[in-house]
Amino acid sequence: GIIIRESNKITSTVELDDDDKDVVGNATYYEDEYFLRLTKEPNGTVEIQVDSIAVATDYDGYFTPDGRNFTARKQVLVNGQEATTVVFDSSNWFDEVEIRVTAINDDIG
Repeated sequence: GIIIRESNKITSTVELDDDDKDVVGNATYYEDEYFLRLTKEPNGTVEIQVDSIAVATDYDGYFTPDGRNFTARKQVLVNGQEATTVVFDSSNWFDEVEIRVTAINDDIG
């Protein structure tokens, strides 16, 4: 099995421009992380693929402002990429591996 440990019991990010990141300074506003590890030593190698999947965060509803983009799009990066692979074996199965989540600023309001 896999243990997923959230930081602060939730993974949450906010979209910011690079200039805004410099002003804010504290990455906890636009980045978050969680940690993976196995529950027991594996027989061989275990690979876990972590992907940023395309979703729509805006849905057409009665109170939705005009001009919203309802297309599915990637919202976050994982470890700075759209996907990352975590590899466990008998030498590291007990080590927590950090997965850093960063919001992608898509300039859609």
